[in-house]
Amino acid sequence: MNYVDHIIVNEKIPEHCEFVVLGFSQGVSIAARWLGLKKNKCDRFIIISGKFPAEITTLQVMHLQHTKVFLTVGENDNLISSELLQQQIERLKALFPKLIEIPHEGGHQIVSSLFSIYLEK
Repeated sequence: MNYVDHIIVNEKIPEHCEFVVLGFSQGVSIAARWLGLKKNKCDRFIIISGKFPAEITTLQVMHLQHTKVFLTVGENDNLISSELLQQQIERLKALFPKLIEIPHEGGHQIVSSLFSIYLEK
């Protein structure tokens, strides 16, 4: 997480920019911990085909109440069982009541055509 902090500082992102955090696969846990444990903020948090860390609590993500949170998982993702997906959806909805689910027909992958949807909602 310190590496992510270092990147953010060096990039000098202007305050007026919309800040989007995307986590894919194992990167979901890094992104979620960076946001939750370090109290970092973003305008949009995109979770793609990954597991949200079990130790992150509601209290740790309260500062993200105005963040648009998206969950995308492929219907043919062989790394995420339907049971695990349902558990993740329930947990994420408890943490982020306005969770936006955007499934796709593919597998364990990033679908670039969905970026326009993430950015328009």
